[in-house]
Amino acid sequence: MQAYSAMFDASVEAVPQSGPRGRSLTFEVAGEGNLPHVVIARPTVRNKRGQPLLVFPRCVVGRVHTLPVVIVNDGTLTCKVGHCRLLLLSTSARVSTTKAHAVYS
Repeated sequence: MQAYSAMFDASVEAVPQSGPRGRSLTFEVAGEGNLPHVVIARPTVRNKRGQPLLVFPRCVVGRVHTLPVVIVNDGTLTCKVGHCRLLLLSTSARVSTTKAHAVYS
């Protein structure tokens, strides 16, 4: 369980002088809760920014090589990973959205 808090501040602009005196509203919002948390267990190779890298070996043209991507839920809540974004560094390979593999053409 983790504690969260924030300040809510709202103000009204362009209120005429004859309008209500209170032109702003400020209060604290606080609570406790859990957030889902997942980590990428594989690949273990990372770049300088800590992002995971899939390092595909050289492959014959027209052949397919597959590498695993393992995502682990290490939080206390069940969660689902909906979308993954892959950065493709090679212009001669394309990546399937269903499996992590490169097809060289």
